[in-house]
Amino acid sequence: VHYGKNITLSFLTLQELKLRSDGFVPSSHVQLLRFALDLLAPTIQQTLHSTTQEDESTKYATSLDQKHHDSITAQSAPPLTAIFTTVMCSLLEHSLRILWCQVNNRPDDCFARPSEYYVTLDGHGQRFKHEVMILPYLSDEKTRNELIRVIGAEPCALLSDLFAAPSAEAPNIRSAVCHGSWDGELVNELEGLGATSKTSSGDSRKSDPLLVDAAFALVSCLDMITSNLSGKTRISIYRPVYTYTAMATRSLDRFVRDLAELDALVSTNFSIANCIKTMELQQPKLCGDLRPLKIDLKALKEMAYDLFPTMEKGDDENWIVEDTFSEHQTNLALASNIVVLTLLADASDAIKKYLDGVQERIDVLSMHPSSTKDRRILKTTTRFCSAAMIVRDFYTFTVYVALVTMKDHSQNELRNDGGSPYDATKKKFDREDIVRASERSRMTLSTFDSHIGNNLDRSLKALQQYLQGKAVKKVLLAK
Repeated sequence: VHYGKNITLSFLTLQELKLRSDGFVPSSHVQLLRFALDLLAPTIQQTLHSTTQEDESTKYATSLDQKHHDSITAQSAPPLTAIFTTVMCSLLEHSLRILWCQVNNRPDDCFARPSEYYVTLDGHGQRFKHEVMILPYLSDEKTRNELIRVIGAEPCALLSDLFAAPSAEAPNIRSAVCHGSWDGELVNELEGLGATSKTSSGDSRKSDPLLVDAAFALVSCLDMITSNLSGKTRISIYRPVYTYTAMATRSLDRFVRDLAELDALVSTNFSIANCIKTMELQQPKLCGDLRPLKIDLKALKEMAYDLFPTMEKGDDENWIVEDTFSEHQTNLALASNIVVLTLLADASDAIKKYLDGVQERIDVLSMHPSSTKDRRILKTTTRFCSAAMIVRDFYTFTVYVALVTMKDHSQNELRNDGGSPYDATKKKFDREDIVRASERSRMTLSTFDSHIGNNLDRSLKALQQYLQGKAVKKVLLAK
């Protein structure tokens, strides 16, 4: 978004993008490209300059840029962001469709045909009925999509996030534009175009900030694609944000970070250590039953890295073509195991909530109560903090169950394809057991987390019942 904003606000950079895009956008649509970049894009500035101040990155060194900005401001053109976004979606999809057909040797798919599905930019849910041009494989799930290699992995990652991501938080721009999410904005802009110059000169209308962000993201996307195609690759680091794998690895990263912080707190804080000893004295059987649940942090990370290879990439490492294909496999596995995705997110949220709770209460443990109220507060806090090791081991085990569910699915898929050395006779549970354990883990985690702050006994009772479940016992036995 930020990079696209800088391009849009700079006359020279916008002209460079227009010239570079001539080789990507088909000749039949060049006039539409010029209309979008020359006439529509500059109007978005009106929203920005009327609501925000320019930062250092958007101040221009050239007098030509400033002259261009002054001319746009003088015209007081109302923002046409919705129209721009609609046009850019059409331009990107049509240009990418033609390129997809060329590089995959599918010339007939350039055109809409009777009784044939069209090649589309989004529509992941119907990928078995038609080709989706930014998926790593063609619809046969065997032939690699050459478009990934030609335009680059990072533009494809951005395109997927913008148009075809499964997350409810994803923009899914084309779907939003075509299915009416911005109809109000479009109507207002079209009505504004029909107003007199006198009326429009005083128009102070502003575009929706989310729509403005979408417009800038599309500009950035066009720039990334055309830069790569021209051989002048823009230095950038972009990786998927809204894919199933991205969501799962974010949850895992947060969980591992907070788990390490909780471990450090337990091992270094004398007051919390005393609280834990109190729990061990009061609940010896439960604490004993929980010991098999203990998972080493290092082992958990190794298991996660094995299942999600892209998780090991550093923040400064580029997203490459092989990463796209690797992530595609984990995306498919997670799509078939939504319970894994949900359990990882719930565990990450739960351990963060408990860690924050301990840190907020930790000073209370050293207080010397002088009233009944103070003694009550100290007792409640001691009870809450005494569950630290139980929380640590139970929450970690739920993540382990999620990863085992994912691993079991992947191994079954490989075996079914005839390419796995996996020996099913070594399993101590079947697929139904591990799925049931995942679902049970999620339900118990929800109950435990909901009551730990105000009714610890209920949380502990739910955990005791969880440990008695047959599916959970089978997973423990195989651990």
